[in-house]
Amino acid sequence: MKTSVVYILAALTASVLAQLSPNCPLLGPVFPSATDLARSNAFQDTANNFPRVLDSAFASGLLDNETTSFSISVYSEKRENPLFSYHFASPGLNGSLPSGQLDDDTIYRIGSVTKLLTVYSILAQNGDADFAKPITDYIPELKNVTFKDEIDSVRWSEVTVQSLASHMAGLSRQYSLYDLATLGGEALGLPTLESSSIPSCGVVNNNKGLPTCSQTQLINGLLSQRPLTSTFNTPIYSNSGFALLGWVLERITNKTYQDAVQTLLYEPLNLTRSSIVVPDDTTNIITPYGSDSQFSLDLGGGAAAGAAYSSLADFNRLGRSILSSELLPKALTRRWMKPLTHTSNPLTAVGAPWEILRYNTPVSAKSNTTRLIDIYGKSGDVGLYSSFIGLDVDHGIGFNILVAGNNTTSVRFALAGLITESFLPAAEEAAREEANATFSGTYSFAANGQNANLTLSVDEQPGLKLELEVNGVNFRTLLAEIYGEAYANASLRLYPAGLKDGSKRKMTAVFDPVITGPEYDPFGLSCASWSVVDGLQYGGVGLDEFEVEFGQDKVESVTALGLRITLDRI
Repeated sequence: MKTSVVYILAALTASVLAQLSPNCPLLGPVFPSATDLARSNAFQDTANNFPRVLDSAFASGLLDNETTSFSISVYSEKRENPLFSYHFASPGLNGSLPSGQLDDDTIYRIGSVTKLLTVYSILAQNGDADFAKPITDYIPELKNVTFKDEIDSVRWSEVTVQSLASHMAGLSRQYSLYDLATLGGEALGLPTLESSSIPSCGVVNNNKGLPTCSQTQLINGLLSQRPLTSTFNTPIYSNSGFALLGWVLERITNKTYQDAVQTLLYEPLNLTRSSIVVPDDTTNIITPYGSDSQFSLDLGGGAAAGAAYSSLADFNRLGRSILSSELLPKALTRRWMKPLTHTSNPLTAVGAPWEILRYNTPVSAKSNTTRLIDIYGKSGDVGLYSSFIGLDVDHGIGFNILVAGNNTTSVRFALAGLITESFLPAAEEAAREEANATFSGTYSFAANGQNANLTLSVDEQPGLKLELEVNGVNFRTLLAEIYGEAYANASLRLYPAGLKDGSKRKMTAVFDPVITGPEYDPFGLSCASWSVVDGLQYGGVGLDEFEVEFGQDKVESVTALGLRITLDRI
């Protein structure tokens, strides 16, 4: 019979547990990331085949093979050299390469990926201590601005550094940049404007010959614009917000924006082919259609939103530094690489300044089951250039895309899709391969009249399959006694907990019951494993807490922490 204690436990948790469905992993990797993807058959097969994937994309017209050049790479935080790189010099862009070749050191403009440099520099200087502070603490010109009403005035006291970094400040997209009033809007049939409504500065060469906007002109321009929405209401992409963040960086470092990024990022990471202004050495650059490429376009006071230049080699070092927390404490990197707001698309979110894609990848090459992997990305566009950096934290890999030519935006996103659909499943399969080689096996304990047997294996589902028997009793019997018959055939899975010390690694078990009933689930509780972790404690330690210890090349023992027993590999 169930004891009163068991009844209490069941009553406290049944409302959530009854909603669980099989194979509901926690957020994050379902296996430890592969230690060396270059040795993975699955990953190397993908890398070897990827040029053929690109050939097919050229043949189908998905990629422009005449007037758009690009450089791409896939890399790991654990290896200095990229796992895959590829350069395509478009035959229709003759004369765009002064050095005569396209390689890892060729300099492109990276556009709005500059925004990532801006936030990274702020974090490298002060961590995220500035994020909650109002922008008025750093730009006093905004402190005494008269507030008129909700529709016509920005409440600058509500605009924080974090709201700017995550596009949640409600500010206009930009001031003057590509404003139709300076680009012959009247010829398009638009009404004539008063001269006071037409920006007197800009960044695009046009028939008005506008000078580049200074910081003061940009601030005054911002003050002339209405808010688009209230703060922290919905993300609205804002170059203006990042112009302000550039000035925050200047105030907290007492340096120019250019010098701050140079000191905080470029020098410690040895990014010798990166700059905020036009590079001094223009030998190995790419300029499709010469000056029409806008390679030398000056963004003036808006530099922090999109002015930077970089090469594929430097892009790789930048991405690896984030994945490995080279410049930031690991806890800060983990906080940084989390969403700050949703979008209306359930598979996209926004960070600071991450553009986050939730990608469904097969959990194994032979399975129809998928799981979500978050890709932390940032895209950029300026002139005839597009760029993208994408980081897959679960597998410790990243990919970079630099594009120049006629169809840069479409080519950039086509390449991002092809890389994601090829290399992320390969990285997942590589982790699965390595987990099978290092974890799978039988482990045993016998002492003081007690005994236990544990088996770990890899199947076609996420995580390690766990079988546990203690003193001749299957662990599911205990779960069923407490939680009900749905647990009599529960799927027991073991996942990385994100904690390790030397040869030891913490693992978390998830107990997924077999549930039958209506599929309608408006609150999304069908995968609520995160809410019941550590739900069964024994002497203050969860029965789902495990620790594994590695030998030279595989796990040698598994400790069931709640049961206080260590089982050795047989």
